Amino acid sequence: MQMHEGHHGSERDVVCNMTVTPTEATPRSTHGGTVYYFCSQGCKERFDRDPAKFVKA
Repeated sequence: MQMHEGHHGSERDVVCNMTVTPTEATPRSTHGGTVYYFCSQGCKERFDRDPAKFVKA
């Protein structure tokens, strides 16, 4: 899920499983060195409260 400069592909929101095309305004969080992108601020907030629930170890 890590996005690099110039990335134009899509990512999967680990909270709701929607496909997200990251832009500058896309909600995101970093956990364990990986950047995760979300379809909405609500999904980002759910992730931020308990990242381990959504990230496979």
